[in-house]
Amino acid sequence: MIMRIRRLLLCFASLALFAPLALAASPAAAPLPDNSVYRVPALTLRDQQGDVFSFASLRGEPRLVSMFYGSCKMVCPLLIENIRRIEQAVAARGAAPLP
Repeated sequence: MIMRIRRLLLCFASLALFAPLALAASPAAAPLPDNSVYRVPALTLRDQQGDVFSFASLRGEPRLVSMFYGSCKMVCPLLIENIRRIEQAVAARGAAPLP
């Protein structure tokens, strides 16, 4: 029993000693490349009311963006239904509704 406790203490001591070294060796986040899909160019979009807006005007706020065809009969209705569920879940948590 005492040997088991000593082994556990040795394991914890090793973790406490080497964990900071492992964390310090983690690479810093690299900047996004210019052709990254996460870089959005200057876009002008049209919302569900038909109003035109700049995508840059949404900077700093979380947004759900989906591109679909209004005439799509296959996957698009499922996509739209999932977006509605997300909006309901966000509203149920007390967050402001999506514009």
